[in-house]
Amino acid sequence: MSGNLHHISLTCRDLLASQLFYQLFGFVADKKYEDETVIILLLKDEDVFIELFHFKRLIQRAAQAKNLQNIGFTHLAFKSRCLSATRHLLEQKGYLCQEDRIARVSNFRYFFTADPDGNLVEIVEEQ
Repeated sequence: MSGNLHHISLTCRDLLASQLFYQLFGFVADKKYEDETVIILLLKDEDVFIELFHFKRLIQRAAQAKNLQNIGFTHLAFKSRCLSATRHLLEQKGYLCQEDRIARVSNFRYFFTADPDGNLVEIVEEQ
């Protein structure tokens, strides 16, 4: 078993808004499927996919605060060659970005933002 990541699946409220957000990180639309209940859009960047699900009838759940201390999946992380340029691009598009931080384990710089559905997204400066 290789252990390489194949895809991440996200259910979103607004398919186009999510598609545009993840395109900022180099993902492009690859395949699309639609039936009477769901639209699935597969975005691709090299060997990794993001599978966006948009159900035509969303089931609303109680809002849960996104917090790194929650058990389970907490965030995605993308590499950036220039943290300040990535921050500028995201802020120009209307996304709020937290302040830069230094990782305690590996000493790299990073910041958090959120996708259109509030999922935490970490931007890590390549070293």
